[in-house]
Amino acid sequence: MHLPLLKLTVHTSFSYPLYCKELKRTLINSTFVERNIIANFIIDENLDLVIILNELKSDKKILLRYLWLLSEIAALKPSSFLGILPSLKPAILQLENKYHSALASLWLITGVPEENEADAIDLLYNFINDSVTNPSVKFRAILCLASLAQKHPELKNELKSCIEYQLHKQSPNFKKRAEKVLDELGLEK
Repeated sequence: MHLPLLKLTVHTSFSYPLYCKELKRTLINSTFVERNIIANFIIDENLDLVIILNELKSDKKILLRYLWLLSEIAALKPSSFLGILPSLKPAILQLENKYHSALASLWLITGVPEENEADAIDLLYNFINDSVTNPSVKFRAILCLASLAQKHPELKNELKSCIEYQLHKQSPNFKKRAEKVLDELGLEK
C-alpha cells in the first residue's frame, strides 16, 4: 500500500502540488481503509481541503474519489468539518453540476452550517425535484431538509409535497423510508 507522503511535513516544507500528485496516484485505486488513513493524515496535518480540491478537480475520476474522501473526513470529525463547509461549498459549486450532490452527503453527516442554510435549502429541494438526480441523493436531500425543518417548521409543508410527489416515482424501499420521514415530522401521508 502506497500512501501519499505521510511523513512529508515532518522532513520537508509542505507542498500542496507535490502532495496532490501523490494523492492522485493513491486515490485512483484506493480502498476505504486507505482513504481512512489519508483522511486521518489530512485531519492531523490540518490541510486545506479547498486547495486540494482545486488541485484535483481537473481529473474527473480522482475528483470523485476525493469527494468520497471528504465524506470520510466529515464522518471522522463532523464538528470540525462543519466549520470548513462554508469555504468548501463554493469550491464544490464551481464544479460541474453532477458533483454538487456531494454537498447533500456532507450536510447529512455534519449538518448544514447556519450561514449556508438558505442556499442549502434551495439546492436540496432542487436535488429532490430534479428528474436526473439518483434516488440515494434525493433521499439524502430529504433527510437534510427534514433536519432543517425541525429548526424551521415553515419548511415542513413544502417538504411534504416534494416527498409525496416522489413516492410514486421511486422504489418501494424509497417510499417506505420517505414515509418514515413524514411520520417523524408529524406529516403523515
